[in-house]
Amino acid sequence: MRARHRTRGWHLAGPSAKTFDDVLTAVEVDRLVAAIADPGLKYATLRCRPRYAALVFTGCWLGPRWNEAIGLRLCDVNPDRHEVTFGRIVVNQNGSVTFTERFSKTEDVRTVPCPAPVIEALQQQIETYVRGGDREAFLFTRATGTHPLRQGFLRDATRPVQAAAGLAGRRITWLTFRHTAASLMFDAGLSLFEVQQRLGHKDPTLTARVYTHLMRERFDEGRGKLEAYMAKMREHGGESPRPQE
Repeated sequence: MRARHRTRGWHLAGPSAKTFDDVLTAVEVDRLVAAIADPGLKYATLRCRPRYAALVFTGCWLGPRWNEAIGLRLCDVNPDRHEVTFGRIVVNQNGSVTFTERFSKTEDVRTVPCPAPVIEALQQQIETYVRGGDREAFLFTRATGTHPLRQGFLRDATRPVQAAAGLAGRRITWLTFRHTAASLMFDAGLSLFEVQQRLGHKDPTLTARVYTHLMRERFDEGRGKLEAYMAKMREHGGESPRPQE
């Protein structure tokens, strides 16, 4: 895979401009997940548990929204087809109040192809932390059985291990993982439509607008492909080259 420029603190233009966190590389994702999963590390808080490693791994490669990720249930993972379904149940949080809802506010339910390493991580999560085989059981809960709060998750799972993962001083939030997933998808060669479908954007225009900086290399690659095609067509007098007999 080609080297990729990491963009820090990039902005969206317009009246509702936002600043997003910089994305992680695939190697940085592996280091962060390994640090979270390592039970031997001396964490800054005893509440940090390896049970969150698969949650971060899933976030960085599939890019779900927070309430979709912690709403994942056993029935949403299909290891035979290598698929995961997001959005059938979402977990919303208002301060310390947590409640589940059927479908998100945009009624976005999507089934996405899941790379084998992510499926394996989810299966390990199920074997280790999901008891009783209840198909409605949630995959990502605290040891008490309740859902992790978004800020508490960052405090307990990622911040204490960032230095060990070589990410000291980096601002890492759940949006970091969602944008990381988009970046890795584009790096892997997925099309704009494929990324849109996996992230759950209603319109590819939104995906293009939000991730223009990540797509720049793809634009340049497309230009190079067209130039090569034009040169080949001119070489053959405007006709498609025929296979040699």
